[in-house]
Amino acid sequence: MKNDDIARLEQHVLTIQEPESLWVGLRLPKTFALPDNILVFYHDFTAAAPNAHGRYTLVVPLDRMTYFIEQMQFELEPGNVMLIPPHALRYLHPASAGYRRLFITFELSQRQEYIPGNLLNGLNSEAWDELWGFLADFRGNQPEKCAWKLYRLLRKLSAAPEVSGGAILLPMPIARAIEFMEKNLTPPVGVPDVAEYAGLSESHLRALFRKYLGITPGRYLQRQRIDAAKYHLLHTNRSIAEIAENCGFANVFVFGATFRKCVGIPPARFRKQR
Repeated sequence: MKNDDIARLEQHVLTIQEPESLWVGLRLPKTFALPDNILVFYHDFTAAAPNAHGRYTLVVPLDRMTYFIEQMQFELEPGNVMLIPPHALRYLHPASAGYRRLFITFELSQRQEYIPGNLLNGLNSEAWDELWGFLADFRGNQPEKCAWKLYRLLRKLSAAPEVSGGAILLPMPIARAIEFMEKNLTPPVGVPDVAEYAGLSESHLRALFRKYLGITPGRYLQRQRIDAAKYHLLHTNRSIAEIAENCGFANVFVFGATFRKCVGIPPARFRKQR
């Protein structure tokens, strides 16, 4: 007795036409490539400085957070996925509600049509299924399966509706001020230096920071220095005095007092506890 699949196949083959050539069939585009050199990792801290590299990056947030990509500001929530293109300067707002996020980075020789067109995307049920399958294959050290699962995840993200509340274009003076602060944590620069670089008065700079970022420039700079210090405490063997100097604090005593005020414990205890 025939099963349903055999009966269906019998009907289907009757609709197939004889090919014009037995040697020419469906081909992949010559430029087609799967994601390669795939990495997965987790961070619960901000980087010591803004960074850019030649890899594609997917950011999957576990907390609400504010990301800057070039001159654009994005509000991320759990259930979102941020796509960061290669060579785009990115950094995390130090006043974000949390820093926990999953990273998936990979290489492509050139952009593929399955790469999402939107930088901020949502994870629907199908995309979640692909993500879990991908993570399982990555943990199982299955590179071929990883590449195909990541390809399928990216296609699902491409087909998903755009997430509301996307990019906010920051005014150029604000973008310049943030870039200046992020790149000058080591010298003891202050708000007057930032305002001069941005081409604004100090009062105008403070007003714009409060309007667009909800924080004063002085507070932003302090938080960024503290976050950079946390990174060095956790991931380097530098002494506390060296970290204080590298993060732009006047001396180790000012660093210790500021760190304790912001974090709640001294730098040495923070290093030991983590």
